[in-house]
Amino acid sequence: CGYNIAQFTFELNSDGQSYALVGVNETYFLGGDVILPDRYNGMPVTKLGDELFNYCDLVTSIVIPDTITIIEEGVASFCQNLTSVYIGKNVSYIGYYSFKESPKLASIEVDSRNVMYKSLDGNLYTKDGKTLLMYAPGRPDVAFIIPEGVTTIDVEAVILCTNLVSIVYP
Repeated sequence: CGYNIAQFTFELNSDGQSYALVGVNETYFLGGDVILPDRYNGMPVTKLGDELFNYCDLVTSIVIPDTITIIEEGVASFCQNLTSVYIGKNVSYIGYYSFKESPKLASIEVDSRNVMYKSLDGNLYTKDGKTLLMYAPGRPDVAFIIPEGVTTIDVEAVILCTNLVSIVYP
């Protein structure tokens, strides 16, 4: 689907040289597959604002471009039909509760060049693989084997994983 710039609300960041995407105009928003804009007014979009896309039940997938460096708190949470998220190479911060409580989310993919995060089997980890940040709750698996090397499981990393019957720790 891509995007129509009229769907979004932007704010100039404090650096005066980039924008934050801070809102979705529901009047124009049609949902489906959303590819977020990487530029606005000729400047890069570098931040996704708090609670952007919360409760947007029409969204099925989100592609976060390489210009984004910060995903603030609670982005794309409580999206009942969100099935996949792609995170670009420059994201260096993902705020608390982002992508949580989206029960059909089956795949979180991270650009392999990202230095802070990675995905394994559609789940989100720190780049070093030591922290499981989020198990995608919409995965059909009944068992999850936590990979060797994981030493920390983030708060609510497996929230809403109703298919899981067992978790095997290394």
